[in-house]
Amino acid sequence: ELIGELLRRHLELTGSEVARRLLTSERESLRDVVKVMPTDYRRVLEASRQAAVTGQPAEEAIMAAAHG
Repeated sequence: ELIGELLRRHLELTGSEVARRLLTSERESLRDVVKVMPTDYRRVLEASRQAAVTGQPAEEAIMAAAHG
């Protein structure tokens, strides 16, 4: 949904033919879109979530995750 919204906005602002083409077949074009993020960043996000659940200070959880 977010990608579709961003493409619509991009098309509106730039008239991009690529955005127009992707939106024409939005369901097929966007089904293979994946989110890519660095592994370390993912680890920090997960440590923050776990800290919130367990009540552990987020800084401690992040530092523990950063050291492996």
